[in-house]
Amino acid sequence: ILPHPNSRKIVGDPITSGDLLRIRHNITRHFLHFESGVPSPKSNQQVSCHPSRDDWRLTDLEGGNGRNVTVGKRFKLVHLATKYRLHSRSIALEEDQDQKADELEVTCSSGSESHNDYFTVAMQYVSYGQSVRIEHVQTGCNLHSHTLCYTGEGSSKQQQVTGRKPGKESMANQSDFWMVATFGVVSITPAPESKKRAGELITVGDIVRLEHDMTGV
Repeated sequence: ILPHPNSRKIVGDPITSGDLLRIRHNITRHFLHFESGVPSPKSNQQVSCHPSRDDWRLTDLEGGNGRNVTVGKRFKLVHLATKYRLHSRSIALEEDQDQKADELEVTCSSGSESHNDYFTVAMQYVSYGQSVRIEHVQTGCNLHSHTLCYTGEGSSKQQQVTGRKPGKESMANQSDFWMVATFGVVSITPAPESKKRAGELITVGDIVRLEHDMTGV
């Protein structure tokens, strides 16, 4: 979850109800994305992961606006441009026969508000600069993504976003985590011609590459 560029929030600040933010998947580095007009096969509108950095507002946190997001507190994520709400329910994603049956559809809804619009986190204290698991309250599924793309007729053909049922494997699966960071972070990696490997100390004279964490440039 990323603070909006116009936000005054920085790494280490708590995430609070009413914040405008961006949500990036840990592994694929794509952002939670929505564009109206792409229907899901069984309900509502399709949600995906994409390089586009969509704005979302965290709302309706128990306790009211300005309260910090903490473990077990329910909240909604509203897509700023369309006012659609992130949503899930017990409908299996049926994109591929080989895909695991324990993954559910995650969509956006503009209909009547319901208990299916609520999410929570499994961390005692949530701040910008962390990786978090975002859990759908009603189904108990983790917000999840991977490198598979939607393939159905009329779909976005973009990277899938699903609800993944927790278990021994998925609880530790990094594909269930979303990055909480800020726009000033860079990654330093050894250059191909260097003999250094990731994890080794950086020393004077090393040849390195800098990658901006949010843009990948």
